[in-house]
Amino acid sequence: MPRYDRDSIQLNKKRDIPILQTALRAGFITSKQLFTIMNLHREEPCQRAFSNRIMRLCQSNLIEIVPAARIGEGRAFQIAELGKDVLLSIGEHYTTHSHTENAQTSFVHWLEINDLYIKLKKSKSLLDWIWGTQIKSQNDLSNSKYAKHYDAIISADGEFGRVRFAFEHERHLKTKARYAAINEAVQKERLVNLVLYTCLNANCRTLLSERFDAGQDVLVCIVIYEDFLNRLWDAPVHVAGINLLLPLKKILPTVAL
Repeated sequence: MPRYDRDSIQLNKKRDIPILQTALRAGFITSKQLFTIMNLHREEPCQRAFSNRIMRLCQSNLIEIVPAARIGEGRAFQIAELGKDVLLSIGEHYTTHSHTENAQTSFVHWLEINDLYIKLKKSKSLLDWIWGTQIKSQNDLSNSKYAKHYDAIISADGEFGRVRFAFEHERHLKTKARYAAINEAVQKERLVNLVLYTCLNANCRTLLSERFDAGQDVLVCIVIYEDFLNRLWDAPVHVAGINLLLPLKKILPTVAL
């Protein structure tokens, strides 16, 4: 694998490194999403400066342009091998993630997760967001392991109190046997007590709710993705194992920290 030459490009720690980190952690990300996140983090206020910076990072083979997966989105990016090397050299924890690197057909999955991150960030209720790539690395490298490689760990604060929960975006349903194994793993989770699944429609929501037990220690809830994106904590969620549909904000106090 090619190695990063520290003299090949002068990187700005306050502007370039956050772009590389976000590209790495998000898996795939559109130009619009990347600029919005940099702007929300107060790391890049100028669109023109951002565009020039992205061009320079692409020309230096630190990030790669990939075909946009959604109509009208323009360019999308992923971290390049040299970009990973840069981040590893400054202490970023990272292990191979075949679910992003070998599955470009799952672009939309990752772009929708980015959209949700942006919406939560803009809502001011988001306290912390641990990306799926960071969770995978923690599970691979640390003794403190989550029960599975979730898409995110979300910490938020609101009228419901302060909460921390695992998040999974389920664009494509798995087999019944696969869900049986996931259910068994999730019920042994000890680092969070709520797992929130998003799915595409009401039929999927009903099916997923039947695939998980009404656990005593870990609550599994399912919400339609568009409902969560548009309504956030007011979105109706189905509590797995129980024929119950409630606003998410009514469920969260039961798992508040």
